[in-house]
Amino acid sequence: PRDTNSAGRVRQAWLQTAGRLWTSGVDLDWPAFHADHLRRRVPLPTYPFQRRRYWVEPEQRVGPAGGAGQGAAPKEPKEQTLRHRLEAAEGRERHPVLIEFIQRAVAEMLGLDDPQAVDPDQSLFDVGLDSLNLIEVAAKLSAELEQDVRASVFAEHPTIRAYVENFAAELAPGGAATLLDVFGN
Repeated sequence: PRDTNSAGRVRQAWLQTAGRLWTSGVDLDWPAFHADHLRRRVPLPTYPFQRRRYWVEPEQRVGPAGGAGQGAAPKEPKEQTLRHRLEAAEGRERHPVLIEFIQRAVAEMLGLDDPQAVDPDQSLFDVGLDSLNLIEVAAKLSAELEQDVRASVFAEHPTIRAYVENFAAELAPGGAATLLDVFGN
C-alpha cells in the first residue's frame, strides 16, 4: 500500500502533465479527468466592483525563525542543469549522468525515494509509466538540455539505457553514438 504522500506526488505529477498538455493546445476530456472528484459551483459576483475577493491564496512558507521570509535560512545554490553536468563529464561518462537524471524523474513520478530503485534496463511501461508520464520526462529533458527532445522515442526504446544510447546517436551530427560528439567543445 502506498502512503498518502506518495499518492499526492503521483496526483501532482498527473495534474502538471495535464496542465502542460492543455497549455500546449491538447484538447483534454476534463469531465473524465475529474470524474472521481466532487466539484461544486461557487457563486461569483456579476458586478465587477463588489469588494469581495475570490482568489485562492498561496500557502505561506514559514522560515526557521517563525516569520515568513524574515530569519529564513539562505537559499541553497541552484543545482547545475543537466546540460552543464553533461558538458563537464567526458566521453562515455556522460551516459550515466543522463541515465541518473531519467531514473530520478521516473522515481519521482512513481513516488520512490531512491532513484536507483528504477532499473535502467527494465521497460518503463512495465514499471507503471504510460505515454503521458514519458511526455513529462521528455519535457524535463528538453528544459534541462535546452533543446527539443521527442517523447515518441520512448516507445521505440522503452528502457532508460536504450533511450540514452538512441538519444546520443540521434542528436549527434552524423549519427555518432556517444554524447561526447553531441556536447563536445
